[in-house]
Amino acid sequence: MSWRLPMRRLLVAMSVTVLVTACGSAATPSPTTSMSPPAASPSTTTPSLGATGSMTTYRVFGTATPLAGGSVLLVGGFDASAELYDPLAGTFRAAGTLPTDLSFLTATLLADGRVLVAGGAHEFWPTGVASAEVYDPATGKLSPAGPMTTPRALHTATLLADGRVLLVGGDGGSGPEASAELFDPRSGKFAATGSMTTPRSGATASGLPDGRVLVAGGTGDGASPLASAEVYDPRTGTFSATGSLTFGRFNHTATTLPDGRILLAGGFGADWRASVSAEIYDPTTGTFAATGSMHVARAFQSATPLPDGRVLLAGGMDGGSSSASATTTEIYDPKTGTFTEASPMLAPRAGQAAALMSDGRVLLAGGSSAGFDTGAGLPSAELYDPGAGTSSLAGVAMPTVGEAADDGARIVNVTKVDARTRDLTIESPAVGRTVKVRLLVPNGFDAQPSATWPVLYLLSGASGTYVDITDATDAEALTAATNLLVVMPDAGTGGYYSDWWNGGKGGPPAWETFHLIELRQLLERNWHAGDKRAVAGLSMGGYGAMEYAERQPGMFLAAASYSGVVDLIGASTTVLRGWSSGPWGDAVSEADVWKAHDPTTNAAALKGKALYVAYGNGQPGPLDSAGTTTDYTEAGLATLNKTFVHQLEALGIPVTVDAYGPGTHNYPYFERDLQRSLPLLLKALGE
Repeated sequence: MSWRLPMRRLLVAMSVTVLVTACGSAATPSPTTSMSPPAASPSTTTPSLGATGSMTTYRVFGTATPLAGGSVLLVGGFDASAELYDPLAGTFRAAGTLPTDLSFLTATLLADGRVLVAGGAHEFWPTGVASAEVYDPATGKLSPAGPMTTPRALHTATLLADGRVLLVGGDGGSGPEASAELFDPRSGKFAATGSMTTPRSGATASGLPDGRVLVAGGTGDGASPLASAEVYDPRTGTFSATGSLTFGRFNHTATTLPDGRILLAGGFGADWRASVSAEIYDPTTGTFAATGSMHVARAFQSATPLPDGRVLLAGGMDGGSSSASATTTEIYDPKTGTFTEASPMLAPRAGQAAALMSDGRVLLAGGSSAGFDTGAGLPSAELYDPGAGTSSLAGVAMPTVGEAADDGARIVNVTKVDARTRDLTIESPAVGRTVKVRLLVPNGFDAQPSATWPVLYLLSGASGTYVDITDATDAEALTAATNLLVVMPDAGTGGYYSDWWNGGKGGPPAWETFHLIELRQLLERNWHAGDKRAVAGLSMGGYGAMEYAERQPGMFLAAASYSGVVDLIGASTTVLRGWSSGPWGDAVSEADVWKAHDPTTNAAALKGKALYVAYGNGQPGPLDSAGTTTDYTEAGLATLNKTFVHQLEALGIPVTVDAYGPGTHNYPYFERDLQRSLPLLLKALGE
């Protein structure tokens, strides 16, 4: 889904992730540690770039961390998944999931080889979370840690010489933070430490040769760049002021040079435009001094130290009204203090993750191809080889897995999660980006390549993802004995199972077109999907189930809604009250658009289909934990469902209703709803 934040909010929101992507980890190890790659002979050649495999999903402002075995861990970036890059095979594979989709998080390689993944923001706004996870390469799993003492997004994370991790500043939801805390990998716990002298979000943090940490620039009010800097001393747990920057900046990069000095480059200044300026911090004098300027103004670029001591700066955006992503790269040479233009990337990127690998090459993965429009997220990746001296300028060609849809939608990656679970990455013209879909194939699927299978679409809620239903329910076990091809597609945060009206202009995101045309064609042409289909969904997915069954009357034989938003007009005055920026426009001025997408208004189109509607009353029920209070969301949805059912009854359309009374808007009830409705759905499909 394409989306655009107000520029100033977005600039602040994405600032810290530049630090995360700059060196493959949020933490730049102090020169006193032993985490640098094997030494390489000095090189004066221009790095060359070549394509490598595509990631399992697009990632914008995620993290990339090189592991001891040579692989690279990529986490988050408007996604809840993690994956591993294998530099020998040039391929990516799934490596677990976070509790929710996160961006603006940090990932820090610990002394024992594990990776601390901390904080971040869910969805689009930089309201930090306090959750943390630790990835263990030995088990290949992410496990909960913490939580942090303070919710943080846009923060920095730096590995200290004693193995602890210093987390500083960021935004917990009420503006830039001055607080800081320490993670102890031995106890797995966080503890507060001294606060900064100035609140900062969008700053950079760099380890110094004596074990201290430089925190530089950022913004203290969410709008104005800071020229101040300060130093954290882990021996005293306190911050103290150091020299001022020559240029106030945020969304810049900070890279440790071989002699312990710090290169700060680019970022946004007071006019919200990217800068070409760069400067050097000298820890022996505590001062900043200007160095040579870049050839291109950059912010949200990556900056990666090369084995020979130089620094590769790649991509980024120029800010202002154009907000264009760059293909350009350049090299900083600390011996001469100058930047030299280098070979361009294969694709324009901003907010990409970058990691220096053990063989001296640099992995550049994901990012946005269209500046601030993170809907233009890239799943592609490419490699810089500092020693090759030549450049490949061929475009990145994403491989198609099977036959494309009529409009060019194509499957670009398939991941086999387990015996029945397949995750598809689909490049969708309708949505305007790549989209994920999870499939549960029948047990006999692989053994019967010529068979076709009845299809059950399971639609998640408004902020759900393609993994939610299998992660939170026993959908896999409940459908194991059936012949169903179960399809669980992404719908984008706030996608609402509609082609967005977009002020009458139409265009992406067109989720209805993706689900009912592009995805249907791809499943039929590549995954043996038959022409017998049912659809079921929870919450906003319940809306999608009834809406799709109405708008495509010949497509589905049955539809089930579990606590769904099935009375859209009623919802516009309750759960969606005052909402005027969604897919249907303003509920008053665009009343006809709302009615055209309202399941209750168009209930007559459901005639002849098997229907199932389930909902509770919001009171704590048998599947709720002790201490649960009244759920007013479910109580409000009960009213909407009653209106919808009454309309069906008035039209003489049969419907099976499970108004089960006590129960909240929660997954245990949705799982029970699926179990109870499955016989009706199977019967409608002739199973």
